[in-house]
Amino acid sequence: MINNCPYCKAEKFSLVTNEIRDSETSIIRRCMSCGLVFLDSNEGFISNIEQYYNESYTVDNSLICGEVISASENFDAVLKTKQQLLPALTKYLDPSFDILDVGCGTGSLLYLLKDYVKSCTGIEINREHADYAKAKVGCDIYTTSIEDLPKEQRFDAILLISVLEHMANPFKTVVELKNMLKPGGFLFIEIPNCNEALLDCLPGDAYRKFFYHKAHLYYFTEAFFGEFLSDCGYSYEVSSRQDYTLINFLNWWFLGKRQVSFEDAQCKTVLYDSEDDPFKKDMNNIFKHADLEFRKAMKKHRRGYILTFIAKMAD
Repeated sequence: MINNCPYCKAEKFSLVTNEIRDSETSIIRRCMSCGLVFLDSNEGFISNIEQYYNESYTVDNSLICGEVISASENFDAVLKTKQQLLPALTKYLDPSFDILDVGCGTGSLLYLLKDYVKSCTGIEINREHADYAKAKVGCDIYTTSIEDLPKEQRFDAILLISVLEHMANPFKTVVELKNMLKPGGFLFIEIPNCNEALLDCLPGDAYRKFFYHKAHLYYFTEAFFGEFLSDCGYSYEVSSRQDYTLINFLNWWFLGKRQVSFEDAQCKTVLYDSEDDPFKKDMNNIFKHADLEFRKAMKKHRRGYILTFIAKMAD
């Protein structure tokens, strides 16, 4: 068990939950000093992260519940979900940019961005996914750590999208990335939001048990992560994004479980696949509008699943 906070080294914690979705020997704690929320586990898998992500992760966290999918199927599913991210990201990019995507998976985001920038580079610990991304995108994909990249490489934008929470020491990574940014460069960071509305605005505790799992070693609040970036010498802007649909919210509300398909949970905003009936068409329009309002409310109150930070070196 952990005796000191992984960030501030304090010794006093509060218990967030002792029920997580894929481990009976792990608990989630919150540091009473700095507010970091972290996984405390007896399983010892942190020392075997590379093995875990190459052998178990894609099985335990399949994008289609109960199925093992190929790298190609992963790419296709994630591609559709990443398209939702493009408006928020591409406004910061320029055709002259060299970008790095840390934890690029099968390369779906790099594939979407390659026509917006000069060059793309990726890092992916899962070798099968890295090989697929390299072939699909046609760029350099490294399976080594960030520290092992060529020392002369510098980037205009470094993307860390749903990856820092998986790292054994994300704090060290964010500090070291300062040396890999070109002048004026920035980090585009997305992390799970500890203040997400679904954690305390749904009946029962099914979602809370699902939200916390052993692949996520850390969970962040806006206050904690913003202070951390400032301490590292970054200035930043922050927003919240809801990448799951209103229908997904209702699925948790009424059924208390995830949707079978990750793609549906993020992309399907209508009830009916066919609009051969005028009533079905009207209902689909109602749900499309409601989904937009749902996401607006999540963003307004910063209660979406994702916190987005744009971090630059402070002047």
